[in-house]
Amino acid sequence: MNPPAELDEVTLFAAKFLYWARRNQIFGTFQPFISYRGQECEHWELLPSLCRGENKKLPLELLERIEIEVILAFRSRLALSEDWTEIEVLAFARHHGAPTRLLDWTTNALVGLWFAVADSQYDHLSGAVYQLLCGEPGPIGLSVSAPKGPASCKCGLPVHVFSSPAKIARPQRQSSVFSLAAFTGGYAVQPLDQIHGPEQKRQIRKFVVPAGLKRGLRNLLSDVGLDAYSIYGDPDSLGKAVSAKLDYGQCGIPFDALPKSGYMWRDVKGSPNEGLGSASDREGT
Repeated sequence: MNPPAELDEVTLFAAKFLYWARRNQIFGTFQPFISYRGQECEHWELLPSLCRGENKKLPLELLERIEIEVILAFRSRLALSEDWTEIEVLAFARHHGAPTRLLDWTTNALVGLWFAVADSQYDHLSGAVYQLLCGEPGPIGLSVSAPKGPASCKCGLPVHVFSSPAKIARPQRQSSVFSLAAFTGGYAVQPLDQIHGPEQKRQIRKFVVPAGLKRGLRNLLSDVGLDAYSIYGDPDSLGKAVSAKLDYGQCGIPFDALPKSGYMWRDVKGSPNEGLGSASDREGT
């Protein structure tokens, strides 16, 4: 028989988060009817990088021109062949930091949680994970396949959601999904959670991640294999993952209580112990 569970605050929060996420489930399809987005500040708006900050004040025609320039720059400077559609180029550009109208989501709730806690410089701010439900009737629709271009979808809805194009390698690690809001009607510069009709059920739900739990949640997610390297897969992200794992400041133990040598492990109450010891040494503690 398994011993009775004693859940610490971080593990209990993770359990509540998964319960919240799984209140809506979809079966029999791989289409992204349910997606998640983590943000390191709960007050940041759900806007794509092209339409944030001062860019919101720019004419829509200028924002559309910027998007075209992004496509042209990536096509020409990286010699992307003509079989790359405009959406594939934009997805590639987005995952390398260029401003686009694409907003990143993921079908993996824990990946969404990772993005809400990943950057320690925002540990003083509460984060948020958003859940997007495309199965609900409303202005956000699901595209079975990625449209060829930003304006090529004929569904008539102001926002559509699609899985990341197969050409893009990194999003496969992130179970990546994109939402794309139309320039027509100014939807691209409206926060996504504010786009809904008066009689329509909101398609986006929000789960707040308290600032005080972020460090512990990063450690927990690292323990189950979610870190910068598993998300991004490049040497720079491996360096970040290794640095985070070897940062004793992340363990929440006062430095004067750290062991002088060897590794350190903690029991559920957070007590530091020097050396790993054997499995039998740790059973029952």
